[in-house]
Amino acid sequence: IMGANISGSVAYPGVGSAGHREGSSCIACHMGESSNPEQGDHTWKAADDTCLNCHPSGRPAEVTGFETDFQRLKDLLVAAGALTEDNRVVTDTLPAHVAQATWNWRYLYQDHSHGVHNPNYAKALLKNSIEALEN
Repeated sequence: IMGANISGSVAYPGVGSAGHREGSSCIACHMGESSNPEQGDHTWKAADDTCLNCHPSGRPAEVTGFETDFQRLKDLLVAAGALTEDNRVVTDTLPAHVAQATWNWRYLYQDHSHGVHNPNYAKALLKNSIEALEN
């Protein structure tokens, strides 16, 4: 499953180009050692500590701003009548660009990684969806 590649100012990365696909593994992030007993080990919840193994200076630039853009897209979709405040999709006839942006929001919402699984793709989906709704 993938998002709707809405045209916009941010280019979509090539298929299979996500750094975590080659540079890490599901097990390394989701089952790594953690100082938080509710993360890592056998919880399958990504451990914040394990991110610092590869990103010692914190969150990479590709992921920064995800929460702000994600909320902005949600706000635009609520205003367009495509989404409710409690994250439910409104089943109605909508313009194609609104339906595509709604699909992208739900796609990223259901992923639960806050853009970490494929940051460049997540950023392109968010930015281009926002542009489509603001224009």
